[in-house]
Amino acid sequence: MRIIYGDRGSGKTLELIKISHAERKYIVTTTFDEARRIAKCAKDIGLDIPFPISVSELPIVRGAKIDSVLVDNMEMIIPLLIGCDVDVMTTSIKQDGLLGETQWIVLSAVGLKAK
Repeated sequence: MRIIYGDRGSGKTLELIKISHAERKYIVTTTFDEARRIAKCAKDIGLDIPFPISVSELPIVRGAKIDSVLVDNMEMIIPLLIGCDVDVMTTSIKQDGLLGETQWIVLSAVGLKAK
């Protein structure tokens, strides 16, 4: 698993669109309106992607031929899936560029920030 980190408006979703186009993977996003916005953005830059999936369309049913997905704005999606706010999350995903072996990650409305 890869994590794309950046401030709001820094191009994270654009990177997901590029990956979606190259790998033919669906992007999971918060709402159907956001799915439409992502699809329009892809079209505007000339990239063909599978139409994004909103959280309300989950879970992905067996036999759907979707082995993996790309997640946009995970800090907003996880609380939607769980049904409440998330105070702390952990991960065993090792990311290049993080300092030290253990690093605290703080989730906020502006994205992931290393503390």
